[in-house]
Amino acid sequence: MSNLAEKPSTFSFQPTLPRYPIPPLEKTLEHWLVSIEPFATEKELVEAKQLAHDFLKPDGLGKKLQARLQHYDKTQSDNWLEKWWLTYAYHIWRDPQCININWGCLAMDHPEKPPSPPKDFKGFTRYQLARASHLIHHMTQLHQSIIDEKFPVDMFGEKTAQCMNQYKNLFGVTRIPEWKVDRLECNFPCLSTHIVVLVNGLIFKLDIYKTLPDGTRKINSIDEIEYQLTQLVDLKEVDKHPDFTHLTGCHRDLWTEFRHGLTKHSYTNLQSLETIENALFSVSLDNNVISSDIRDQYHATFHGNGTNRWFDKSLNFNLSACGMLGMNGEHSPLDALIPSQFFDYCVSQPFDWNKDTSNELNPNNLRSEPEIWKTKGLVKDIHKPQQLLFDIPSDLLTLIQQGRQQLNQVIGNSDSRIIIYKSYGSEFIKKQGKVPVDGYLQMVQQLNYYQFFNSVASVYETASTRKFKNGRTEAIRAASQDAKNFIVFANNLLKQNGDSISGQDYQKAYQLLVKACQTHRINTKEASIGNGIDRHLLGLRLCLRNNESHPIFQHPTFINSSKWDLSTSQLFTSKRLTGAGFGAVQPQGLGINYYHRPQELTFTVECKRDNKTLTGGTEQWEEGLNKCLELVKDIVSKGNVEKSKL
Repeated sequence: MSNLAEKPSTFSFQPTLPRYPIPPLEKTLEHWLVSIEPFATEKELVEAKQLAHDFLKPDGLGKKLQARLQHYDKTQSDNWLEKWWLTYAYHIWRDPQCININWGCLAMDHPEKPPSPPKDFKGFTRYQLARASHLIHHMTQLHQSIIDEKFPVDMFGEKTAQCMNQYKNLFGVTRIPEWKVDRLECNFPCLSTHIVVLVNGLIFKLDIYKTLPDGTRKINSIDEIEYQLTQLVDLKEVDKHPDFTHLTGCHRDLWTEFRHGLTKHSYTNLQSLETIENALFSVSLDNNVISSDIRDQYHATFHGNGTNRWFDKSLNFNLSACGMLGMNGEHSPLDALIPSQFFDYCVSQPFDWNKDTSNELNPNNLRSEPEIWKTKGLVKDIHKPQQLLFDIPSDLLTLIQQGRQQLNQVIGNSDSRIIIYKSYGSEFIKKQGKVPVDGYLQMVQQLNYYQFFNSVASVYETASTRKFKNGRTEAIRAASQDAKNFIVFANNLLKQNGDSISGQDYQKAYQLLVKACQTHRINTKEASIGNGIDRHLLGLRLCLRNNESHPIFQHPTFINSSKWDLSTSQLFTSKRLTGAGFGAVQPQGLGINYYHRPQELTFTVECKRDNKTLTGGTEQWEEGLNKCLELVKDIVSKGNVEKSKL
């Protein structure tokens, strides 16, 4: 990402990328039967094999569905899954957007961060606005590099290009609430020249490009943007209206009803909403102080109190008065990896906020255009912030209150934390364990689930399918029979005193770990090359016609193997991001994002407070995870008799 002028051009490989494949039906059913083994009784496995055999008959329903899917593929210009995935994985669901759909990502504090204001401080700080300006400027530079097609192509190795289509969905993209099925407002290239800034539930348009004498446009400098933000937070004459920003995170039908009511009531409302929706991204400036506890900081960026956010934007950034910086993203237009990499890049850029001056904003100086701005030549021709006006009819006020109560419940029932484990990291796993780091961490997490729930977790892990045109993801079914063999054996060791575990048991556990990790690597590769299970099964089910069904889709093994007790995803290794995460996909499960550094491991975990088994929530999960990490370390250290020394 360091050389934005690197060739070839950003989208030059798109026409040459292969189409997303439809695997042979027999192969998918074969993989499916293997994947259900950890969850099936002997009787259920026999039944499942019989159902699969019936499904695969020459005149059976499976063959008909496969033929329909292949025909549908021919009607789609790029990717048979693309439209269906957007609709059925995201836009058809009506659950509250906050926590359930959106993901959060927290940046580390800057090394030169000034002391935080007092906890009861209510206002804005110079450091906060300087950090926001720095982020806005560099993020807009990245946007410009994409529409100029100067951003380098992502590659697998040196020769294989990845699909770059998701980059078109980064800027100027907004999810629009509609009855039954939402839609995306997305036009590429996005030629908008503004962002929106949220302050105390009020929304402002901020132009971040200026027009030069020759008619070309140029991104405002960091100092110019800081001056604009300084003007914005000091505005005295504002139109105050009830804060409804939290509705973007509420049940989609509630937000749909409110938005439709707004647009019908006033053309001004429609104009303001359209300005938000075609903005490059949104920035939320909060006038409160967040403690130094990373759990509190993550909560602030993942959901906050639900207000002063626009959860429908593909990119939302939020900064507190103490300078805490986070990102919140709407998941439907693109997956979290790409925006997280952009976020990491922006945070990595040199940042000089003139730390030798006071962190305090002086309102008297702001209104008289202080000398510091005059000497930088920033006063002339810089667009002033423009408040977006809303006329909210009285009959919609009850929806605002309903949404507030609803979102309070959603946030109140969410338990999330960032767990940073510092006893060892990827260096130990690679050198001592001689196994893939991802497989190792998957086995640890599945072991932790087993010790609490006394059952094997149905595990979803994200695999990238960007080898294919407009490809996004496939599910790695990480809970294999080999994983179960390791987990059950290791769980018995967890119950023993470490001194009583024999060397022979450690060796057997290590052999089982190696086998489980090997299987996980194979399953990961199969998913990434288009030979996964779940996207194909989804396509087949969507080809069912009225009154058509097959008992395989209702069989317990079909349901239990894909209810996703653990929804997991691995983030790239970053020196500048504290953690990133998302919500559990089912009430009794967990959502876990994880990544590794050479000397530490990071897990961001979310579950529901009304989880009936994990009554201790994420605190209990962290305690168990630490035990599992220590045990598997001992298994590697004492069971790998051929290990090399560090």
